[in-house]
Amino acid sequence: MTLPPENAEASEKNAENAELSEKNAEFGAGWVALRRSDWFVDPGRRGYILMLSVGLVIGVVVEWTAVHVMGRWAYGPRAPMIPIFDIGLTPVAQMLAHSTYPYHLC
Repeated sequence: MTLPPENAEASEKNAENAELSEKNAEFGAGWVALRRSDWFVDPGRRGYILMLSVGLVIGVVVEWTAVHVMGRWAYGPRAPMIPIFDIGLTPVAQMLAHSTYPYHLC
């Protein structure tokens, strides 16, 4: 499916805003948990664990809300699922992968 240019542009802008929101949440959590405002420059093991934890929480909350509260989409019968939350595994895994992107690439 191809979106009209104005919808594609809006969709891209929404994705950029979501990525920045996730990075802001990670940054704030790191500042509080690691007590350093520059923790993301050299995150170390604790920093990467924090990034993955925040990414997991955000991924689960966003996916669960979109599916079960807002009814934005549903999954096919062969989609890999996280049974305890009844949400897709792939979107949450994507959020985990995005959570470790270096900050200077955002």
